[in-house]
Amino acid sequence: MDIKGAEFEVLNKLNSKILENIKNIIAECHLEAGDISQLKKVLKGNGHCIEMFTTPLVKREANYQIKVKNLNGLKAFRKLVYTLSAIVRAKDSSLRILFARR
Repeated sequence: MDIKGAEFEVLNKLNSKILENIKNIIAECHLEAGDISQLKKVLKGNGHCIEMFTTPLVKREANYQIKVKNLNGLKAFRKLVYTLSAIVRAKDSSLRILFARR
């Protein structure tokens, strides 16, 4: 989900019935657009495990591992994002990448 700050509005307004049917969420969260702790509370309250990462995108190798099972596409996506960001030397400390899974 990359909707330029609207992720807070969208995810906070989803009712629990809809959230129960969502297994995985990957969102680029723009911190100036909302309260990340409230968003985490909503998702955790609906049974999601949350992992948040600051985006040190200029690093060639990230210093974490995504702890998920059978989601090789997610891992490949993370590697692609970090590789491309390293090439263009992009960095934005106002962003967090949110991974939520059920």
